[in-house]
Amino acid sequence: MTQQSTNLQRAELLLREGRKEEARAVLMGYLRKDPSSARAWWLLSFALTDLRQQAECVERVLQMSPENMHARDRLSKLKSELAAARTGPSRSQPTIAPFFPEDIAPLPGSTPLEDSFRSSQTPSPFLPEEENPPRPALTAFERSFPASDALHPFPEPASFLPEANASPRPRKKASSKKNTDLIKYAILIGIFLCACTGISIGFFIVLRNQRSADVSPPVVIIPDTPTPISTQALPPTWTPAPTNTLFPTSTLALIQSSPTPVFNQIGTQDPGSSGTGLSVGMQAPDFKLKNANTGNQVSLSDFKGHLVILFFWANGCGYCDIEAEAMQDIYKEYKGDGIVVLAVDVWGDSDHARAYRDNHNLTYPMLTDPKASVYKLYGGNNWFPLNYFVDVNGNVSFSQLGMMDYSMLNLKVRSMLNLIPTVAP
Repeated sequence: MTQQSTNLQRAELLLREGRKEEARAVLMGYLRKDPSSARAWWLLSFALTDLRQQAECVERVLQMSPENMHARDRLSKLKSELAAARTGPSRSQPTIAPFFPEDIAPLPGSTPLEDSFRSSQTPSPFLPEEENPPRPALTAFERSFPASDALHPFPEPASFLPEANASPRPRKKASSKKNTDLIKYAILIGIFLCACTGISIGFFIVLRNQRSADVSPPVVIIPDTPTPISTQALPPTWTPAPTNTLFPTSTLALIQSSPTPVFNQIGTQDPGSSGTGLSVGMQAPDFKLKNANTGNQVSLSDFKGHLVILFFWANGCGYCDIEAEAMQDIYKEYKGDGIVVLAVDVWGDSDHARAYRDNHNLTYPMLTDPKASVYKLYGGNNWFPLNYFVDVNGNVSFSQLGMMDYSMLNLKVRSMLNLIPTVAP
């Protein structure tokens, strides 16, 4: 253990015991021999009583060790105290002697405090007159103190205070109070979100129940007198013979049901109507109407060799709207199989037909029958919708007055295309 290291340890021990005068004398003698010791300057800043001199010592520590955070914090506190002392109430105070005599000029590039220790001829105001002041012998406790300077690298100022004089600092409750407030706010926000979610779910359930209650079944209008359709002797129709299937399957029989007619009456019945009334197996009368989609004239004979569905509809017929959209699905599904759909707008013009097509997203041809001549030719008498299925030979294979939904249309089309097995009645 070197003598210099022992002196620093002795000065630190004196500061811990509160003997600042003796510690200051030891440190001043040490700095005369080694002014580049940052630890000695740091210990001296606690042995001095003047704030300005303490700040100057800490600045010297920062010049030697710029990254010392303890020194930076201590210097900030000292400067704050100096500023507070300058701005305090004005009163006559004794003038503090400078850190070194004014008649001795400081060395260039150094502070007055450092120069006062480098000059052995200049007496220091903090040291006795003799060059080397007497030092008391080390006690057993001091000899047992560690010699390494790294054990206490610039400790906090409170570490030099006697442990007996240390008083516990009051605990700050601001942070705990702040955390409690945050927890309260989080709980309130959670309760608010839960309440909003419950209200939204309840509103959705009430709205759904209300919509379900508002939906009423369609009104079925059954005429008192059904549309007269003349019966004529018809030649026997050809019935395809059943064919063997690739795999054994159960034979399905097509059972003709008599559903309740669903249709609307537009206007009043015309007792003097000249409609012929068409039955199954009769030749479908040819006609020529304007195609509202293209503006060209269209004839039924143009589609000979195809399966044609004639769909007569009129404005104000609610069941016609439902069947028109179902007919669009059938047309889209079986168009590649040769199915042709001709929708006839009775009493309507081209503008009306195109507007109806756009409103319901229809793609099949829309024909116009402004005088209802073709409609009456097919037995129409102000009842809608009216449907006719015409086979590849131009004969009527099926007719119905009233709305046909998708399942009815799909079953009839597949029967005409021989996509399901059928048997003779």
